[in-house]
Amino acid sequence: MANTIKLKRGNAAAWTAADPTLAAGEFGFETDTGKFKAGDGSTAWSSLSYFEVAAPEAWSFQGENYGYSVAGTGAQTDIQEFSFASDGNATDVGDVPSYVYRAAGHSSSENGYTSGGSPSTNAANRITKFPFASGGTATAGGNLATSVQLYYHAGHSSSENGYTSGGTDSPTISMISKFPFSTDANAADVGDLLVDIFGAAGHSSPEYGYTTGGIDPVSAVNTIQKFPFAADGDSTDVGDLTVSKYYGAGLNSDTAGYYVKGAPFLSVIEKFSFASDENASNIGNLVFGAASTAGSSSTSSGYTAGGYIPGPVTQTTAIDKFSFSTDSDAASVGTLVEAARNNSGCQY
Repeated sequence: MANTIKLKRGNAAAWTAADPTLAAGEFGFETDTGKFKAGDGSTAWSSLSYFEVAAPEAWSFQGENYGYSVAGTGAQTDIQEFSFASDGNATDVGDVPSYVYRAAGHSSSENGYTSGGSPSTNAANRITKFPFASGGTATAGGNLATSVQLYYHAGHSSSENGYTSGGTDSPTISMISKFPFSTDANAADVGDLLVDIFGAAGHSSPEYGYTTGGIDPVSAVNTIQKFPFAADGDSTDVGDLTVSKYYGAGLNSDTAGYYVKGAPFLSVIEKFSFASDENASNIGNLVFGAASTAGSSSTSSGYTAGGYIPGPVTQTTAIDKFSFSTDSDAASVGTLVEAARNNSGCQY
């Protein structure tokens, strides 16, 4: 016969009225509140604290430690890491299995991911990941959910899954796909954007993925569209950028999305709210205009690393940042180990 263990119990009013001193390690349970206290042998009930289970920390897309620039045009395989805690240059902390560019970047709480990309000699639509804690060579996992080699697509991250939207300039697609962070598995087709689109930027709020700008594929567009993480489904039109843009980076705080460094080499920073469906507004300027840069988001600032710039030098090593708390211009805060463009961004 099983033993039954019972604790001293009574409703909150009865405990307060009696105000006993529980023995060290002795428990008292309130039947009407579900709370309990443990005695220390000397403190009266009324002066003891309740035992409460701490709520798990809410997941955040933003990182607290480092931003990353992964691979890029020019046969690059580098995973470059730079600190959010102090302004400074990046360090090389690992490599992807083979060089890739125009891939999407994703971030879980433990790993950075790239999905798809060019060139066609790479494994078709590969998803790779690298551990934030130790760096090293990224490993190949599953594949994206299309037979078309996917590049120029937007990347998004929820607490459990990585997402892609749109991509590829020939042919262009509208597919929204997702893959799990918990296992190395293939992605699944879970919805569609409003139209076929490539070169758009991706953003991630706690509840939605946002896809901004891009080419549809005839001309550039300024649409802001979103799709839910909680249930598979299509996107909806929720606002507009100030002008049509493509090849930009999508950054975000926990309350707003930011579009930066898109073609045709515009230097403005655009911001739109996650709380309400509305148009974006210009809130500051970048150090210089660029496109095809890697974007990373800390809890307080947005970062861009590398990018395509006009002129005889076609790519840059610059790491720039701007504040999420004040609508202001960006500043240069460091450099990459190696110049990059069409690189992917992650954060930890």
